[in-house]
Amino acid sequence: EFPEVRIEAEFSNRFADLVAENFDAAVRLGSLEDSRLVARKVAARRRLLCAAPSYLARRGRPETPQALLEHSCLGFTGFQTFPAWEMTDREGR
Repeated sequence: EFPEVRIEAEFSNRFADLVAENFDAAVRLGSLEDSRLVARKVAARRRLLCAAPSYLARRGRPETPQALLEHSCLGFTGFQTFPAWEMTDREGR
């Protein structure tokens, strides 16, 4: 419908400065920290803790968040909130 429109896209795990780097739009996970920007929620998200069955067979299944201190854990550091892991259950946070 608009053949003259061209889109340049960059896919990256880094946290780009939209104003300084002259981006028109970005898709980000998490809360908006910079009040100069306008945000629209496009989807819900959730984070999951996962482990390979072979790892659980060797190390056991952690039953509480505190039990994770005894495990080898990896996290995606591209999130602004890393390394904080917020966990909830039926009783709350």
